[in-house]
Amino acid sequence: MKRATLGLMLFGLLLLGAGCSVSQSKSSNQITLGQVINEQPKNVEQKLPDGWQRRSVSYKDGRNVSWIIAPMDKNDWQWSLANDPSNPQTVPGWRNTATANLVINAAYFDEKYQPAGYFKDLESKSSKPWPDKKSQADPKSYSGLIKIKDGRLEIMHLVNSQQDEPKNNEQAFLTYPTLISNGKPVIKDDSQKYARRTILAQDQSGKPYIVITESGALSLFEAAQWLATQPENFDVAVNLDGGPSTGLSYELNGTEFEIPSAPIPNVLTANLK
Repeated sequence: MKRATLGLMLFGLLLLGAGCSVSQSKSSNQITLGQVINEQPKNVEQKLPDGWQRRSVSYKDGRNVSWIIAPMDKNDWQWSLANDPSNPQTVPGWRNTATANLVINAAYFDEKYQPAGYFKDLESKSSKPWPDKKSQADPKSYSGLIKIKDGRLEIMHLVNSQQDEPKNNEQAFLTYPTLISNGKPVIKDDSQKYARRTILAQDQSGKPYIVITESGALSLFEAAQWLATQPENFDVAVNLDGGPSTGLSYELNGTEFEIPSAPIPNVLTANLK
């Protein structure tokens, strides 16, 4: 099979489903490890926005992962959620619709494009109930909380800090798994299921970061281990929907940066104040 044809087939497979992971299975309906090596979208020629960094890591099996680290000063950015299950769009499409400076993919969703966990924006209440304290303390549940109040973003691990349901003037969604808590990796076992990743992290000062794969695929265990070694000393980091949903779109002062995604029904948006 010609390389160009194989590339097109892989791209089509990567766009199927929401947050699909890539495994080493040799079954005909899954992408194999051999296929995933260096077959991800690569945008290494793009100029990075000021303050952003590109970091890479290589694994013994031949996988190469390029990460983008985007610090988002908590006093400079106005955050919000957007959700429209009736009209899924790519992340760049969402940025145009929301007229935002920056958009990333957000919450997991089901086959009807509805949020799979608690999801509340300013326009509507969540269709999923807020978990009780016992459920919040379960590390295998939706333990990552993304909350927005007055446009400011906050990231929490519910296992260590159970919370009341967000108020009417707050936006929030739950996700999983938490990768870093109290500065240490939470994921203990390696599933060896590889996918593109979108992560929100926060350092000890409360400064948020977007951490996203520009190319390559890795497991959640590998992501947690890598995050724990970074110089930002992340205090908490939570995984968002990934796989084909992973995407970022940025435009500000003439600088543009894109990581393409499949059509998705909900996103996080940010505008410079």
